[in-house]
Amino acid sequence: MLDRVHPPGRMRVVAALAASFVLFGLAASAQAGPFECRAQIGKEARILLSLGSRFVQVCHKKRDRVCAPNSMRGECNIVDSANVDPKNAYAAREAKALALINADCTGSPVLANYPDGVQVDVLDKIVEELTGNSQVALGDEDLLCDKATVACHRAIAQARSTVIKEVITDSVKCQRDIDKNASTFGAISPACLDSGDRTSAAAKTKITKNCTGVNLADVGSCSNTLASLDDCVVDSAVATGQDLAKAVYGAPEGCGDGVLTINEQCDDGNTLSGDGCNASCELEGQTCSYAGPGAGTGTRLVTVSINAPEPVAGLQISLDYPQLEAGIPGVGTSSVVQGRFQTLQPASLAALNDNLNTDAIIGMVNVVDPFNSGPLFSITMDNCVQLSQNICNRNQQVFGCGGRCRLPSGIGGSGTVCFSASTCAVGEICDNGDPLVCSPGSNLPFGPGPQPGCCPGDNACISQTDITSCTVSDPVDANGQPIAGVTCSVSVVEQP
Repeated sequence: MLDRVHPPGRMRVVAALAASFVLFGLAASAQAGPFECRAQIGKEARILLSLGSRFVQVCHKKRDRVCAPNSMRGECNIVDSANVDPKNAYAAREAKALALINADCTGSPVLANYPDGVQVDVLDKIVEELTGNSQVALGDEDLLCDKATVACHRAIAQARSTVIKEVITDSVKCQRDIDKNASTFGAISPACLDSGDRTSAAAKTKITKNCTGVNLADVGSCSNTLASLDDCVVDSAVATGQDLAKAVYGAPEGCGDGVLTINEQCDDGNTLSGDGCNASCELEGQTCSYAGPGAGTGTRLVTVSINAPEPVAGLQISLDYPQLEAGIPGVGTSSVVQGRFQTLQPASLAALNDNLNTDAIIGMVNVVDPFNSGPLFSITMDNCVQLSQNICNRNQQVFGCGGRCRLPSGIGGSGTVCFSASTCAVGEICDNGDPLVCSPGSNLPFGPGPQPGCCPGDNACISQTDITSCTVSDPVDANGQPIAGVTCSVSVVEQP
């Protein structure tokens, strides 16, 4: 799921509000218990979710009356934007929610469930999840006042709101009933994660009824096929509701008890960060396994820039960083991974997904202030090996690739001098050029001795200096229209 990035101005405002509300909470004459604290967080989350959903739908209805192209419908999906909330009503209600939560929760041990605070871990999560679901389910296509298309689009909007509301309401009610007799207050019980059964069937029927015969490509939702449209809308709504229910109650179930559960990446029996498994049971390590010469000496700042013929509102970039002989700690989209990622242009949604072994996927969206050519984001990586060496994959215990054949220049491993790879024996490789290029089955030129298979079959090893490109997929403009000719490039600066 993509993480929401606040513009600097909003962050300052939120910080100021949070500070004032903490003071208000400290001045309260009585401190509520953990049950009251949790109940208040759940209540305010439901209110904000309902309000945000309604504002998004109202914005889309207004754009329904725009019968010309470029209605900028995508702006309606960003919950806390001026287009959705021109009077700042949502922001005001969010501020009130934080004040009420602080009044009931200041000093409560329940707050330990939210490492980054209730504002970030709950209230911001509502905006993030609702924005992401709106972009998936409602899209940003111009409906051009076509009655059938508008009717289908509104049916989708109503269906997804109904399902999300059921999931969050029933999940919170279930956990509240458990909390009444509880002595500990951890993450939501898996049994309380509602599956939307009460409303899903009716929601799917409504979508099918209103979307039959409509050109779904004009609707802009998550499927252009009627047979799968109802499923994708409802499934994404259920996932959004469950993610929000989890956010309401904070820390992963049982984090720190030494038992690995489905919501945890790790569990080392404590909630201390810095020991490989952080306080939220997220992996901190997995940068690379190499421990030989040059390992772990400094970091590398990898900056990705784009070159676009026109402003880009959304794109996805794949970056193959193991071939850069470096890696980042953490796995997936955890907070550990996000901590190494910095946007260099304002983004309403931005996330880094580390897949552990071969590459990273970065997704960024901003339909209000699209991205221009220039630096887009940077990632701070740990060194696995020295910049001058080659490595095939960060999970391999090697610090160089090449072969036992050496080139006429003397570069490469010891053994036969060769002028082409064809003169090498089986399991050996060499190249007339520089830097060395190694393929699967080659051997180490130095180190602990020749060992076959230093390069995995799907990841040829070449010098970092040759990896200065990346791949862009699905770039679109603010209207959701594809943009051709968007390219990106990588620059690497090694830090001491």
